[in-house]
Amino acid sequence: MKLDYEKAKKLGEREYRRRLVKGQYPYLPSLDEMVSEIGRMPEISLGTAEIPMDMIVGTRTSGRKNAFAANFMPLMGIETEFAAKWSRLYDSQVEEGIRDPIKVYEFMNRFYVEEGNKRVSVMKFVGAVTIPANVIRIRPPRTDSEQSRLYYEYLDFYKVTKSFEIVFSAPGRYEQLARILEQNLQDPWPAELLEKLHVGLTVFKEIYYAKGGRKLNITIGDALLIYLSVYSLDSLLREGNDVIGRRLLRLWREYIAASQPEGIALIERREDAETVKKKSPLAKVADLVGRTNAAGVTGAAEIAGAVAGIRKGADAAHETKDAVKTSLESVIPVASVPGHYSPAHPLKIAFIHEKSAASSGWVYGHMLGMNHLKNAFGSLVQTMHFDNCTGEENIRTAFDTARVEGCGMIFTTASSLVPFALRFAVENPAVKVLNCGVNQMRHALRFYYGKMFEAKYILGALAASLADDHQISYRASKKDPTAIANVNAFAIGAQLTDPCCRVRLHWIGEEHRSDSTPPDYREKEIHVFSDIDIIRPDDESRRYGVFMIDEKGDFKRLAASIWNWGAFYELIVRKVLDGTYDSVPVSQKDRALNYFLGISSGIIDVILSDDLPRPSFRLAEMLRKGIAEGRISPFEGVIYDREGKAHGAEEAFMSTAQIVGMDWLAENIDVMN
Repeated sequence: MKLDYEKAKKLGEREYRRRLVKGQYPYLPSLDEMVSEIGRMPEISLGTAEIPMDMIVGTRTSGRKNAFAANFMPLMGIETEFAAKWSRLYDSQVEEGIRDPIKVYEFMNRFYVEEGNKRVSVMKFVGAVTIPANVIRIRPPRTDSEQSRLYYEYLDFYKVTKSFEIVFSAPGRYEQLARILEQNLQDPWPAELLEKLHVGLTVFKEIYYAKGGRKLNITIGDALLIYLSVYSLDSLLREGNDVIGRRLLRLWREYIAASQPEGIALIERREDAETVKKKSPLAKVADLVGRTNAAGVTGAAEIAGAVAGIRKGADAAHETKDAVKTSLESVIPVASVPGHYSPAHPLKIAFIHEKSAASSGWVYGHMLGMNHLKNAFGSLVQTMHFDNCTGEENIRTAFDTARVEGCGMIFTTASSLVPFALRFAVENPAVKVLNCGVNQMRHALRFYYGKMFEAKYILGALAASLADDHQISYRASKKDPTAIANVNAFAIGAQLTDPCCRVRLHWIGEEHRSDSTPPDYREKEIHVFSDIDIIRPDDESRRYGVFMIDEKGDFKRLAASIWNWGAFYELIVRKVLDGTYDSVPVSQKDRALNYFLGISSGIIDVILSDDLPRPSFRLAEMLRKGIAEGRISPFEGVIYDREGKAHGAEEAFMSTAQIVGMDWLAENIDVMN
């Protein structure tokens, strides 16, 4: 009908004008004009499939592009042959539906129409969700750009799902989705799961858009992934729209953070992490009560006048204790109000660990940090810990117990705990929840980690200065970006003092036994070693840090890197006690906060043996000082990997994002397994 064409034409004209005002191209984009080399790229036929309408964005050629606005709505006059054909197609759609598939080319997760532009226009006008299409994929060459990495990750996802629906905006998220659904990107996914995922996405999309999701700069795939990281796919299918809508509102800050151009706010300097606002007089009294171990508020009444500034001079002596007590008790005992904790109402803090201090040096280090809090804050804090939280039931019990006990702060020390920590944080917004990790985009959770690569750089330089055979054995546990950054920094530090030095890398796995004999020990090929950073207290092995074994077989410690978690825990808990934990700059308000602190903060350090030769000792101190002052970085200038590819830029430090995203090894590293 011409009336419907007129309505569609008005939508097209409105979109045309809107784009002109914004300085944007008002017509359909043409793939041939967008990508000059498109004709030289391989084409793969994918057969016929139902493709999402919202992923059809343009035409293959420029022939009909000016007949449509950028939203596929028509622009041609009402009396034209084009308008008549469009109207007939509309009538056919209303009466019978459009069954003939269109022909499209898929390029970088978007579809461009070669045959069927008017059919797409009609289907978009009537609000269709999908349309049948013969799909031909144009595969671009693989490059090192983030866009290319993301697309090739999608291709892996497509191989196991044959799905066009889910598109992400950052690398790594297809792998995250696979882990959440207990799948991988190598084996085909079960048909039942794919059907559930399709239905779940359809339900989610409708509710998410109804809540205003179109206004956010993230894909529907990004939004679904955030939802599934907190709530299960089964619950999405089972719960009603009202329940899902309420959950979406709880998660809205997560969506806002994900839509920011720079979603993660990295706090890399101690002074930025400890910036506080001026404390109120009563908060100062609360601190003083804790430091003096007063039994209650009355015990601090003698000094309250002077500290809180209630009276001055001689009048302070006549201020009654009852008046001070009433004034303080009205505020301090309310433990839920930041900055008003007391020995009677301490800040309760829970530490949730994947393992125990008896079985894990990592957990042991965090336990030392927890114990430091008692020395730092006395009776103002009360700590508890939950060990061996590996199964879902154990983990949920730990979080539930922490909530029942009234914990106002929870530290989780393993990446496996993130999904549970995130859900708890979303549903219990009054509790401060943190996870020991880095480069994570979660608004409800804060993440913290240390720049261990700074210490490794120093250790590499030391080790190479004493390795007269130009070889060092390096053992590392889990193969993740932080571990890769550590071994790269070590190898680059080794090159600093010995350009010919080779680092023999052994990936030993997280469940290694420290008493197992490394290959380099048995073969006695080299005599300088870098081993694990942390040992358990009951581990009699002396193999940690950097050491050497001389020709007689005698063991000599050289240096070791250390984690000082107590320094971080004191810093961050103090922010809760003084009420400044939530006082963040406006620029960080809607972003995920990650604390990533290094040697300058005291969280990371290097201890040196007295047996270390004095020149090596001076070298270590010089590097340590330069790093602490920000003059030296392990990743400065151009660095070459094992394939000869250059990373970084001359006379520039690598960004933190580049460091934590490393997936390459330095040129002087030999992988032994």
